[in-house]
Amino acid sequence: MILKLKSKAKLNNAVKVIALPKKNENIPAHQQCSIAGWGKTEQNSAESSVLREVTLKVQFNFECRKIWDDKFYTDSMICTVSDGKKAFCQGDSGSPLMCGNKPQGIAAYTFRENCLNRKYPEVYMKISYFLPWIEQVIG
Repeated sequence: MILKLKSKAKLNNAVKVIALPKKNENIPAHQQCSIAGWGKTEQNSAESSVLREVTLKVQFNFECRKIWDDKFYTDSMICTVSDGKKAFCQGDSGSPLMCGNKPQGIAAYTFRENCLNRKYPEVYMKISYFLPWIEQVIG
């Protein structure tokens, strides 16, 4: 979803502009990225009442494809792997995956029965793949 503001945002210490990735920019495996959200902190818990951030490592695309099969598209998706202690979970979908100072992905899905399952990587929509659409929509 793209939101269009009624007026320009006032830039200050808390509100800044960040650059989008380049078209079809690839993130190397093992790069550390972070995601923040208000999702569940444990599988059967309530959503968090505070914004939480975790650092995760990008996984090789071929590993994600092997595990998720036809649910993972290497051109338009990125995945990270959980260390068994932290991951994104239900309620975090739509949160940005930040690598350095750029949003590289949007949280899409993970293993439904256990967010911390190390066998199933967390999956994100790859922002750089959708840049032509984003540019078309925002003009």
